[in-house]
Amino acid sequence: MLAPTGGPKDTKPPKVTKAEPKKNQTSYHKSYIKLTFDEYVSIDNLNNELIVSPPLKYKPISKISGKTAIISWTDTLIPNTTYTFNFGGSIKDINEGNVYENFTLTFSTGTEIDSAEYSGKIMKTDKAEPLKAAYVYLSNLPITDSTFFSVKALYQTKTNSQGDFHFQGLKPSQYFLYFLEDKNSNKSADNGEYVGFADTQIVVKYPLQVEKADTTLNSFTSSQKNVFLSFPYYTPAKRVFKSISAENSGQIALLWQDQVFSPEIVVKTKSGEPLLALNNRDTLLVFVHHKDSLQIEVQNIKGERLFLSDTIRMLSKPMPLRLFTTPNDIGVRYDSMFKITSNHFIQAIDSSKIWLKYDSVSIQPRVTWNPHEIFVWFQFEEGKKYEITLHDSAIRYQDSIWSSKIAPFKKEIAEQKELSHYELKFKRESMEFNNMALIIEITYNNEKYYRYLKPEDSILTLSNLQSGSYSLKVIADRNENGIWDTGDISTLTQAEKMLIIAQPVEVKKGWDGDAEIVL
Repeated sequence: MLAPTGGPKDTKPPKVTKAEPKKNQTSYHKSYIKLTFDEYVSIDNLNNELIVSPPLKYKPISKISGKTAIISWTDTLIPNTTYTFNFGGSIKDINEGNVYENFTLTFSTGTEIDSAEYSGKIMKTDKAEPLKAAYVYLSNLPITDSTFFSVKALYQTKTNSQGDFHFQGLKPSQYFLYFLEDKNSNKSADNGEYVGFADTQIVVKYPLQVEKADTTLNSFTSSQKNVFLSFPYYTPAKRVFKSISAENSGQIALLWQDQVFSPEIVVKTKSGEPLLALNNRDTLLVFVHHKDSLQIEVQNIKGERLFLSDTIRMLSKPMPLRLFTTPNDIGVRYDSMFKITSNHFIQAIDSSKIWLKYDSVSIQPRVTWNPHEIFVWFQFEEGKKYEITLHDSAIRYQDSIWSSKIAPFKKEIAEQKELSHYELKFKRESMEFNNMALIIEITYNNEKYYRYLKPEDSILTLSNLQSGSYSLKVIADRNENGIWDTGDISTLTQAEKMLIIAQPVEVKKGWDGDAEIVL
């Protein structure tokens, strides 16, 4: 005889059989909510899951007695106000852990229930993905700075996994809307957290009529109503660089906070002495002779100061020499030159110890160099493979130390008939991109490349392309400084508009083509 299986698994969430106050009850003045369920439940992570609107000053507490949960608070409720309690994912049954998602209870301390609603969606402006689990606030006071979050909000809610949010129980009025990712739940904006705000007040009409603030609509989802853009927040000290480190006695590494377009970065000491720098997209390497300490200033292509460092103390411990190659820029053929970059300040080169091998033949190519790059010159032929070797003591870097043998570098030149020519035409239709300089980010094989179009230009020509998929991102460079500028809460400045093109450009081997990009 077989033992009974116990029946199918319970997958249904618990149900509320009785609530105090009742849904939409008026003139309620008690300091608790009592919910009775059809099965035993637990209340988990209430402080993070429960959203009360208008917000309470002190966090509520919960207690379970049998099948009844009691949520109480010490705040004095505001007279003649509609309150909404959204329990998020905090309510679960004991046996299977089935969650009662977003159970909401609305009541009023006055004689009427406010029933206006407002819904929207929040996207990340730099990634074209929804902002999940972000707090969204409505206030009758304007936004001033990052400390304003949550403190003076009249209403609050939270976005779901799709970035959607919904307010209910609103009083018809005009409101300022703002939002905060708040990963650490400190009710303030911290470096790297996404924040944002509506450009204009939103108007909530009674009943259930909402006007949208058109200026906040996202250009690539403009068919959706009430879509708002969030941007990563940084304090002034962290807005440009994530970190600065003196990795050795001859080099300073500055890690950009966001991908930077312009290669035309100027670096000087505080006193104005020019410094050699290599902008490797995510890292700015600065080569210095100073043995003790210095301050450096970084300028953009317009000569404007991006950053002035504190005093940087150089390390005396040297790092091993490391050489690397950067990918050839798209649309450019290096048929006559191969570039090798050094992580150290180069003092001298012994070109007799640099050899080029192809077709089983080894030769000494012409070599030139600067303090951080080595150029190997040769008329490379299509369809052939090459190997470059730097033997012992080929490079002398800081403190007169000569390099040991370096592993060979390899180079392969594609055949001309395999390369393609493409013309991209950018049609500026929206106000956000009209009469704007454009930064074009092109991603191919996980490498990012950048092009720049002046306001009067609309055509970008790319030659000598390998076959494959090319993804595009377009940035409206409103201040024409060559980089993407994130927003600023303190000045109520939105981030520069960014459009991620949904359909990649497909380049076929040896085929020329063109495409129109509507902005």
